[in-house]
Amino acid sequence: MGISPAAARRKGPGRETRWNVSKRAPVRYGRGAVRVWLVNERVRMWLWALACYAGLLVVYATVAGSTRLTDHTPYNHFALLAESWLHGRLDLGAPPPDYAGSNDFAQYDGKWYVPFPAFPALLLLPLVYLAGSAELVRDGQFFVWLAPIGPALLFVILEKLRELTTLSVEQRLVAALRRLATHESFLTEDGRIELCSSRYRLLCELVGATRESVSLVLGRLTGEGLVERSGSTLFVTPSQRLFDRLDRTGDDLLLVPSLDEVTQSAPLQ
Repeated sequence: MGISPAAARRKGPGRETRWNVSKRAPVRYGRGAVRVWLVNERVRMWLWALACYAGLLVVYATVAGSTRLTDHTPYNHFALLAESWLHGRLDLGAPPPDYAGSNDFAQYDGKWYVPFPAFPALLLLPLVYLAGSAELVRDGQFFVWLAPIGPALLFVILEKLRELTTLSVEQRLVAALRRLATHESFLTEDGRIELCSSRYRLLCELVGATRESVSLVLGRLTGEGLVERSGSTLFVTPSQRLFDRLDRTGDDLLLVPSLDEVTQSAPLQ
């Protein structure tokens, strides 16, 4: 049964706080919406990655010069290879064009080949098909657009690794349990995660923490009713209440435990 705001206030500050948390956040527009949007760390990460891409794109385009951006380069090997594919051939079908200067081509049994790995030619294939000829494709400009993607993605990967290293043991433990919950081999018939001795060692490796640290967190979760202990075996019921801790826990929950929690939850042997 619902409760009105007035009734919540009469029941004391704890009730009022619970009511305020449950209210829907107001919809923001304009500058307020932009500020709320930028609070999201994932959004900021992708914005920085986009800025990295844009900055490197300007640098690469400046260094490449206008000639490489407005016409095909003398070394359009991959465009030539893509064109030969469109004609159903693995070789070029003819000697290399004069502007290439026979540079970095291979001749075998009277046929000319491009000796490089073929993946760039696969990327250029749609452009060659639309243009109708390799010489009509601005391959230099294409690779200028493509080159900044690598550093931008590297930035995203490094940011993900940084986030991983800043997670508390409890957060990493919950993340590992959520991963185990997706594999039926770790689940009992009633859908609970079963952690015997061998699986407990695996859990410690997934979390990247000592047995004592993992045991301390599991003891806390046991006290909150999220983990059940049967002898030396632990059973974890996957629930939204458990997985929500991934977003709201902090290092202080692990590093500053109470004395009661330490004495009531002895590490697993």
